[in-house]
Amino acid sequence: IPAQSNPSPELQSALAAAQAEILSLNATVEDLKKNLADRDAQAAMPVSDPELEIRQNRILELEQDVANLRNIITEKAIENASQTVVGDNADKIKEYAKNVNFYEKEINHSEDYIEKLCMGLLLHQQPVASDLRTVSSALKLISDMERIGDQASDIAELSGYINNCEFNGKIHLKDMFKATIDLVKKAVT
Repeated sequence: IPAQSNPSPELQSALAAAQAEILSLNATVEDLKKNLADRDAQAAMPVSDPELEIRQNRILELEQDVANLRNIITEKAIENASQTVVGDNADKIKEYAKNVNFYEKEINHSEDYIEKLCMGLLLHQQPVASDLRTVSSALKLISDMERIGDQASDIAELSGYINNCEFNGKIHLKDMFKATIDLVKKAVT
């Protein structure tokens, strides 16, 4: 088995792409923070309009669904993808790869559901400015998060090529995966 000092270019590219997607999430985090402050201010006002109450409930559902999608990506997809690369047990590596493919499909399904929820809010609820920012931020986030799920799937697929090679960079890959998970959690809170 040839010794290799760096991960394969394909894996480096997939990891770099995943981290780039995470960094793009940070741009929408500030909008979400503004939305939370606006929502808290709105929550202090008495709700007498049934349409407003429905809209607020749908916005809360949207925020919960985005948080659930973040958890699927960080706790399941990226974590399992990392184990396909840095894991030792060949049988478990295959299981992790299958898990990543399953979670990638779940991420795609969640993206479709959240997108429909956003469109429903836009078309039927006529959101006010703060809610409109929440909906538009969620639309941006789910697109980026879906691509992160795709990148996790790509990494799991590429792991088959690098697991047959020995290289000293595996310790750095563990750190990269941990940093990626931390960045996604920080960006989407």
